[in-house]
Order: sequence, then structure tokens, then C-alpha cells
Amino acid sequence: MTLPVLAFLVVIFAVVMYVLLDGFDLGVGSLLLTSSDEDERDAMVESIAPVWDGNETWLILLGVTLLAAFPLAYSTVLPALYLPILVMQMAFGFRGVSFEFRFQTTRYRKAWDIAFTCGSVVAALCQGLILGAALSGIPATDGHYAGGAFSFLSGFSILSALATAAAYAVLGAGWLHARTTGEVQRKAGRNLRLALASFAVLACLAAAYMILNDGPMGDAWHARRMVFILLAVGALLLWALGWRSIGKMPVRARVYGMALITVFLVGIVVTVWPYIVPFSITIWEASAPSGSQLLLLIGVAVMLPVVLVNGIYVYWSFGREPPRAVNPS
Repeated sequence: MTLPVLAFLVVIFAVVMYVLLDGFDLGVGSLLLTSSDEDERDAMVESIAPVWDGNETWLILLGVTLLAAFPLAYSTVLPALYLPILVMQMAFGFRGVSFEFRFQTTRYRKAWDIAFTCGSVVAALCQGLILGAALSGIPATDGHYAGGAFSFLSGFSILSALATAAAYAVLGAGWLHARTTGEVQRKAGRNLRLALASFAVLACLAAAYMILNDGPMGDAWHARRMVFILLAVGALLLWALGWRSIGKMPVRARVYGMALITVFLVGIVVTVWPYIVPFSITIWEASAPSGSQLLLLIGVAVMLPVVLVNGIYVYWSFGREPPRAVNPS
């Protein structure tokens, strides 16, 4: 009983780390074209250049953990979400190519900036579609996906896609607001306010849909109402603190934004628990043999500190000095 819970905690940890870290560089990419000045866009890209590749490590950990610890969940979820996952991977490739090519050209740099933004936005929207489809429930019969190729598309999944894109914009604008100076920082502050407002509206609409839903999402709300109320109060407080910190305490504004997104991730976990395939297969039903899970957890216990120390060192090494300032005030 304990090993599946520990493996599920690894899954949650990987998701949270991925969203908070890769989320901000997806957000920076999404906001890249909010500036028409090439030097400003260079400063935005330079702020994430040393760290953006390593941020996707957590997505790999998520996939490996699902495959090794919950193979039934892995084989059920992938057929349900093949299309958004495939498009997301193509968007990742698009981002990688455009990121490298923009540094090798001057004539077509704007075109590669557009490509980088498109890849970032598409990847964020695909992740939101995946989230929305999961929260809507993935039908399974005898351990096999029982839906269609486009069952992931619904009004709620589209709303989740927009909310996810807004959440990443909050993270990206918060990063730029804390890591840049001059005009880039001022524009990041304005973008952060817009992103926070957009996220608040979309998140409230998604929460209202979940509360009024007659299915498992609504049941989760009624069963754990007090937990959700406490999370909502915490989210409101963090949103207000983040809003007040913009322009005054940029680092705090970023931290409050990250904490706000984390609260919503906790709410998602509370909604789906104890399902690993919402709302069809529990973590115990999907669990691999205990020996496989134990081997996985031993590997995670050995490698996770290495990954964390490496990440901390990279962020510390490249975070002591802000990227090149543009039009400093």
C-alpha cells in the first residue's frame, strides 16, 4: 500500500517541478512578441537560455515514473491523449529549432521569434487540453481506453487550455519581471498584471464548471469542500500579494505567482485522488509489482538529489547577474 503512494508522490513532484520551471520558459516564449524591439526580445531569450533545456528533465521523470510504477495508467492514458501529446512534442521540436536558429541569423530573426512563440503557445495549449481531458475523466474498460481519438476535446478542456496558457504567462512574466531591468522589466510588469487578471477569470470559470458538474469533478468538490475552500482562500491571498508586489518587489511577485500556480496544482491532485487515470483506475489498481516500484523508488532516491543539486547550481551560477539590460532607467 505504501509503495504506490510514494510513487504517486514522485509523479506529483515531477508535475509540479515541470510546471513551475518549464512553465516559465514556455511563458517567456509566449510573451516574446509582446515586444517589437529586437534588443528587448534578445534580452528576454537570453534570460532563459542557460536553463530552458534542463527544465524539461521533469517531464522525462514523469513519463518514466508512469511507465515503471503505473504501466496500466501509462497504456491507458497515452491512447486517450495521443493527438495532443504528439502535437505538443512537435511544438517542443519547433521551439528547439527556432531557439537555436534565431542566434545564427540576423535577417530572419523575427521569423524565428514568431516560430518560437508559436511553439510555446501550442505546447502550453496542448498541456491544457491534456489537463482538461484528464479532469473530465478518461473512460477505461478492463484496463483499456474506451473513448475515441477526439474525446479529449470538450468545452472544459478548451477552457483548461486557455487557463494553462494564462498560468504559464504568469510564470513567464514573473520571471522576466524579476530577472531583467529597464524597459523589459517594465513591460514584464504590465504583462504580469494582464496575465494574473486573465488567469483569475479563467480559473474561476473552470472552478465554477467543476463545482456545478454532475460527474466525478462535482462529487470531489462535495466530498472535500472544506479543503477546496481553504485552497481558494490561499489562492486569493497569493493573487492579491502578487498583484501588489508588481513594480515594487519583483522577486516576491514572481514567488507569489509560483505559489499561486502551486495551489491550483494541489487542488487538481485533491480532485483526482486516489485515481491515477481519472476517474477510472486508482493508483493501487494501476500499480506495477512491488519489486518494480521499489527499484524505481531506489533509482529516484539516488538520482533525484543529483538532478536537484545540478539544477540549483545552474540557476545559482546564471542567476547572480541579470541578462543584458535594455534602455535602463
